[in-house]
Amino acid sequence: MKRVVAYAASALFIACTLESACAANESLMTPQPDARQQTCYTLAMIGKDFVINARLGVLPERSIELATITSSVDSEKYDHTMLNIMLEAYLWPDSPHSYALNVLENCLSERNG
Repeated sequence: MKRVVAYAASALFIACTLESACAANESLMTPQPDARQQTCYTLAMIGKDFVINARLGVLPERSIELATITSSVDSEKYDHTMLNIMLEAYLWPDSPHSYALNVLENCLSERNG
């Protein structure tokens, strides 16, 4: 059985390397997320990492510079969205995964209207 699956997978790979074969069957193509979805996913993964950092005892002061935006005038400002996600992660009572889902849902709902 393993040989059959391996053979089918390699045949599918070979077929999809031919552009016309993949174009003929769009179900084989993976849909690409738009920029808004990619941004929200990125923020969710950052939030998940910060929940983990909080559980490991990393101080928030050590991470705050990651939310710094430097402009051409050499003045520092913070990306408030990133800063909120980072600091809320330190107070999150549940799992890192649930925080990532929370950030993703909130971000997508805000950006959709």
